Amino acid sequence: AMGRAAYALADVSDKFLLATIAAGAASGNVVGAASGPIALTAENAYEHIVKLRTKLDKANVPTIGRTIVVPPEFYALLLNDTTHFTLANVDTKNDVVINGMVGISGLKPSMNVLKNGGTLGIANKEPIVAAGRLLREQAERYGSTIIPVDSEHSAIFQCLKAGKVQDVKKVTLTASGGPFVDYTDEQLRAVTPQMAIKHPVWAMGTKVSIDSATMMNKGLEVIEAMNLFNLPQSKIDVIIHRESVIHSFVEFVDKSVIACMSMPNMRLPVQLAMTYPDRIESYAESLDLAKLGSLHFEYPDYKKFKCLSLCIDAAKLGESACVAVSAADEIAVAQFIAGKIGFTDIEKYVEKGLSFIRGNKVSSVDEVLSIDETVKKYIRQTMR
Repeated sequence: AMGRAAYALADVSDKFLLATIAAGAASGNVVGAASGPIALTAENAYEHIVKLRTKLDKANVPTIGRTIVVPPEFYALLLNDTTHFTLANVDTKNDVVINGMVGISGLKPSMNVLKNGGTLGIANKEPIVAAGRLLREQAERYGSTIIPVDSEHSAIFQCLKAGKVQDVKKVTLTASGGPFVDYTDEQLRAVTPQMAIKHPVWAMGTKVSIDSATMMNKGLEVIEAMNLFNLPQSKIDVIIHRESVIHSFVEFVDKSVIACMSMPNMRLPVQLAMTYPDRIESYAESLDLAKLGSLHFEYPDYKKFKCLSLCIDAAKLGESACVAVSAADEIAVAQFIAGKIGFTDIEKYVEKGLSFIRGNKVSSVDEVLSIDETVKKYIRQTMR
């Protein structure tokens, strides 16, 4: 999301002033190339963003164990799992903050952004999964706005403008299916990290690419949709749509369906989070349905992609269960990247995490982080 935000900001640099750029390391990925913590406000946003865009065009991303988001000469703040300092900690209201972090470490910064007011554009899945209700309540308390940056949730956000949440019959999240949707069980057991990060449609970071390959990503998105839009799990469905042109759709009680469509381009939801409620010209490719000819849909295989069904089970059980599956997945994916477990082992550890915690309602950020760490410690121990 950091890279996409940079692209989007470069496209509309005459309308925004960049306050701070932040890069972070989490879940085994080294993000940013600074040698130590650096924080500097950029006075000339256009010049720096154009430089960043040029660098990103030349960068070879993603690579296993390293994701280039900010080049070394760029002003950056290096984050890691123990240093949760970002723009969010500055006692200043910013119009828009884009959180593209990976992992639960983005929770406290997100809460701080909402406390300071303004708009939080969030692509950081784990805090929404683990503490989405707390984030939503924080936004309501301080009059802040949460705009999802994931293409699916951005689509739902837009579709819901056509009606009331209480009039929703069903929300359907579309899924590309990932690179292994047609693989046999035997082929899945042979998947390597290098194979898993090569998504057929989207260019994403390492963890989210692997989550997409296991369809854990879509399971987490079911929980995100529940938390972001205050919907029960029973009203959220998933369908495979390989072209990724329809990003999600909403059926209302009168049986009318509102869909959000575009050519796959993550700059669009990032740009919307930055400009909402306004819309401005983008450099994305226009959608030509006649040129595409047809769109295809199919039901997901919940048995083959067990991570998806485990997340739905967690959603039914309660908030702490959602924290547990997300935490277990973080550890399992990191170990898969490191070559210590196999691709199909990821779902086994997610299931262990789910069985370890009861599905209770969470009361605070500290409780969420405590459950997260307890589950991660348990998963690490089971891997020995």
